[in-house]
Amino acid sequence: MELPHRDPDEIELEQRLRNYELRSLRFAYEETNRLIDLQRDQVESLNTKASILLGFIGVIVAALFSAWPVMAEQLPKLGVAAIWLSVLATLTVIVGAFFGFRAYWIQPYEIAPSPRRLWEKYLTWNEEHVRYTVFYKLVQVYEHNGRLIKSKIRSLKLCLGFLLFSFLLLTVVFLWSIINLKGVIYG
Repeated sequence: MELPHRDPDEIELEQRLRNYELRSLRFAYEETNRLIDLQRDQVESLNTKASILLGFIGVIVAALFSAWPVMAEQLPKLGVAAIWLSVLATLTVIVGAFFGFRAYWIQPYEIAPSPRRLWEKYLTWNEEHVRYTVFYKLVQVYEHNGRLIKSKIRSLKLCLGFLLFSFLLLTVVFLWSIINLKGVIYG
């Protein structure tokens, strides 16, 4: 009976691991898989928040476009400051939209290892060696995806900050117009 050919990579790995006892490999492997699943859940949650913010931006943009004819007529009566505040508010909504789209943008999250790679390379390997190799790749995947998630969180925070700032500016313009236009109408 002929022995199957052993992959030289597995032999090399076996020699490197010979001096180590990997008692907690199964636990570390399962825990890393659990953490990657949590990352996927976090991405879904962040995408939901981004879509809500983008919907809110859509409402603000629609309100600005529908109010623009009235604003164009009334803002000159309020002065240059009101015009600049309105323009600044509109620009902050646009910048907020940019960061909202950036947060919602589909990014290439890694998944490891590919089933094809498992089939082609590791099918004949000892299970512990495969688990060790896959675990090593899972750590890399976790770190890569973590960087993408941090970027998504940063974009969401910037989007929210710009939206809150634009909302504050629009509120100031609105209150200013109510106070000053009452004086123009009733004065």
